[in-house]
Amino acid sequence: MSPEVIGIYGFIVLFILMALGLPIGVAMGMVGFFGLVLILPFQAAVSKMAIAPFDLVSSYAFATLPLFLLMGHVLLATGQGGNLFSVAKKWFGRTPGGLAMATVAGCAAFGAVCASSIATAVTLGLVAIPEMKKAKYDGG
Repeated sequence: MSPEVIGIYGFIVLFILMALGLPIGVAMGMVGFFGLVLILPFQAAVSKMAIAPFDLVSSYAFATLPLFLLMGHVLLATGQGGNLFSVAKKWFGRTPGGLAMATVAGCAAFGAVCASSIATAVTLGLVAIPEMKKAKYDGG
């Protein structure tokens, strides 16, 4: 069977497992492992699954993540994040959803500068979530 056909069958099985209520991560792990077993020999699939988590967290994006986390905590602890959001409220406060739009624009700008969506989510999430809850935005 070709890898493309295995991939199509994998997506079908993935959606079936999710529809049955299996957690997404478990379903993706099972489908990924069995897909690798169908493409590669069993031993190679097992070693690939063992190496994959290390390859993911040893990347540059994850190496810088603790520093962005520290920066977000510093912004939160010093109150500067609150000041930035009060400025955004004054600029966009009259527009419905203005603070949310300002947050999205800030995330886009920060993400473009640091080139890491994970670091952007961590840093601005630490600051934005408490401020948006103060402004009575729904957490869902």
